[in-house]
Amino acid sequence: MSYSVINLPFGFTGKETVRELAMKINDNLRETEFYLNQLQKYENATGIPINDLVDTNNASWSATATNFDARNDRISTTPADPVIASDGSAVDHVINTDGSADVSIEWTHTGTGDAYDIDGFILWLRVSTSSAAYTFGTTPAEETDYAYVSANKRAIILPALAADKYYTIGIQAYRMVDQDINADGILTSAIVQPSAAGENPYRPSANVAFAGDVSGTINSIAVATVTTAVSNFNTRNDRDNTAITNPTIATDGTAVDHVINTDGSATVSLEWSWTGDEEDIDGWTIYVYQSDSSSSYTMGTTESAEQVYNYTPEKRAFILPSVPANRYYTFGIQAFRKVDQDISSTGFIKSSIIQPSLAAENPYRPSSSVAFAGNVTGTLDGTSVSTVVNSASNSV
Repeated sequence: MSYSVINLPFGFTGKETVRELAMKINDNLRETEFYLNQLQKYENATGIPINDLVDTNNASWSATATNFDARNDRISTTPADPVIASDGSAVDHVINTDGSADVSIEWTHTGTGDAYDIDGFILWLRVSTSSAAYTFGTTPAEETDYAYVSANKRAIILPALAADKYYTIGIQAYRMVDQDINADGILTSAIVQPSAAGENPYRPSANVAFAGDVSGTINSIAVATVTTAVSNFNTRNDRDNTAITNPTIATDGTAVDHVINTDGSATVSLEWSWTGDEEDIDGWTIYVYQSDSSSSYTMGTTESAEQVYNYTPEKRAFILPSVPANRYYTFGIQAFRKVDQDISSTGFIKSSIIQPSLAAENPYRPSSSVAFAGNVTGTLDGTSVSTVVNSASNSV
């Protein structure tokens, strides 16, 4: 007697989802049942075992075939919904040393009857940067069937999630069934979500905090260099609470100056002096106020109209490039030191804002008119420059 290989209807690729895998197994079992029944019929008709394997396993195979319809694959009742506590205790987390979070969720599923005869639970997950509540089914493309767990489970841990993201979690009971019971091969409950405000969505932490040991580099700087700087922290000026000496601006008309550019704009400069120690400050803040008025202006009057520039401690001059030459400019200079907040609640100690005192420099106007000194090659008021030049030459 010759034998041929039985090919099961669905092979396994290793890329199946849990749901696809379960459906393939279910269909293969049905195909196996058919051949087992044929073998059994042959044996019953002839009284001769097909081979020693059939003879040895006859009892267990027969039990498999007769028990098939008694499994929950034939139950058409929709699975009962899981229940998630509403007191805020359902979702929790633990922050790992690498800054990630292990998020956990618990639920119950208690009852009797076909609705509670299930194969397991599906955990649904949506990740977002928004704190807005989300309902599963709103945007399916953003939802993931994150995990499938067995029917006896009532909790699951989602490991190593980004701690500062918002997570919407859903739990759904499911039962794999024959396709004549449901064409999809599966029956599911509703997706149940936490109802507590702090759990829908759930955010483990507003910040990601690394608690491990960095042994390489930080922003491409060797850790040893950084730790040396940290150990030296209290000797830096961040702990210095002394007042800062004000800078000074010359009153002889030499503090503010300008150069007119060929395009008619002006590059304006400001100079100042300071008698303090550069180690005691972190830099300079330069304030610039532009106006069409020749009236003097005091810094801080209209802060929204003031431009602010920051310079390093060794600087004693500031250049404001390519500004309209016929406007009025008011300057102010201030030294600052960044300190710890127990030294100053604002995190800064600053000098006064010093402005030029000479009337011609407060405000300062480079020119009463704008003069273009370049070469015009395009048009004048829509007329080609060459036409204008030719017309001018002909009229002379």
